[in-house]
Amino acid sequence: MTLIQRIAHSEKYFVWIGIYAALGLLSTEFSLAPVVAFYVLYGTAFLDILYKRSVNESLDFMIAQLISWEVIGRMSNSSPWLPWETGKYALFILLVFGLTFKRGKSSVIGSLIILLSIPSIFLIEGDRIFKDLIFNYLGIVLVGLSIMYFYQRQYTYQDFKRICRVMMYPIISILAFITIKTPEFEQLQFELGANFRTTGGFGSNQVSTILGLGMLILGMFQVKRDNLFGNRGIDLILLAYIAFRALISLSRGGVFGAFGALGLAFLFFGISNKLDTLAYGKEVRNQKVISLFKLGMIGIGLFIVVNVFTDNILYLRYTGETEGTLAGVKEKDVNTITTGRLDVLISDIQIWSDNLVFGAGVGNSKKIRGEENLAVNAHVEFSRLLSEHGIFGALINVILLTYPFIIVNHKRFRYNKFIATSFLILALFTSLHSAMRTIATPMLYGLALIFVVPNEEEEQNSVLKPVEKEET
Repeated sequence: MTLIQRIAHSEKYFVWIGIYAALGLLSTEFSLAPVVAFYVLYGTAFLDILYKRSVNESLDFMIAQLISWEVIGRMSNSSPWLPWETGKYALFILLVFGLTFKRGKSSVIGSLIILLSIPSIFLIEGDRIFKDLIFNYLGIVLVGLSIMYFYQRQYTYQDFKRICRVMMYPIISILAFITIKTPEFEQLQFELGANFRTTGGFGSNQVSTILGLGMLILGMFQVKRDNLFGNRGIDLILLAYIAFRALISLSRGGVFGAFGALGLAFLFFGISNKLDTLAYGKEVRNQKVISLFKLGMIGIGLFIVVNVFTDNILYLRYTGETEGTLAGVKEKDVNTITTGRLDVLISDIQIWSDNLVFGAGVGNSKKIRGEENLAVNAHVEFSRLLSEHGIFGALINVILLTYPFIIVNHKRFRYNKFIATSFLILALFTSLHSAMRTIATPMLYGLALIFVVPNEEEEQNSVLKPVEKEET
């Protein structure tokens, strides 16, 4: 059993919480700490897979942790040992390797997305070809590969819990990192913008995305009246602290994404029907509603506390106010509320109208915007696909926005619909405010395709066995 498997299967939750928290603390002073931990963890697991020449659960556990390791490496300035795009490089390698040995079907949809994205590669210009490919193009390729890999993969409920627990551990490292790096609260000054000082001096948008993922995972199990770390009280404390850190960052993406995903998923599929009750065990509907209500009350309470702490800045930030709108020199509109993202989106659409068929080419939208004094990368993946991939990008957008309905509709049990909806909403929302800067969207989009098998089937189903029921 590899180290990452031992971590996933261990019931000594507090020990591993402590170890991952210690890693976060060490990373604030020693940039090589996460480097050593990453290569030991991933190196031993990958060598084991190579030796056995087969995909085992280690691969899934490695994929699950990658999103947080990517951000840990960036926060601790561990480049070049952990390159800035470690997550994309590693996820690409793991998915390709997994597909090589995968048993069962792979989704045609994933292959189609990749094929549609290829033409714009030939339009790349300038001396940053490799960087443009990695930063702007590899993300959508990873979405396609992730769909192909996770399509029809089935897990027992305990398998699913292990994957979620493995995802949570490095989030705890990030939590410890930003806690130590944040100055004394008395020294903090809050303004109407994201606060980098409360996210360890690193990009608050990316940290907020990771914290939002942590809130969603813990919230999903709280709604089901289950826990990840052996005690619902511990899970609630951890959830509350993650939410607190996300709120004081004043970066709204992760918070909106987590609460929106959990709320909408519960609204449509949170209450089990008779089929789910027979398959997954007895659940009391009123208790699940009460659990969600408690989470809502905790969220509202935290918002009030943090708002008081920030002298009402939190409320103003979440209602879209800026220094300019408060001073009366700017009008509050969609562009100010989205911190300039609307301007970039409109620019992308204009670029698409000028390059309708093939688009401007991978990475070229920023260069074109630079000629208009708006030299920024796209924050909305859907508009980037239009501007840089043209009509082919439009087709990819149609797939990305319609395939989720097919995924959810083909799920037999409401609990699987709940999981799929939660992950899909967070994946798509993240791509709306952070494009593909992290691997959150590819990973979560893929995980939405998994199938958690009913209790009575757990004995004869393994994590590697494909589901034959669903068709694309």
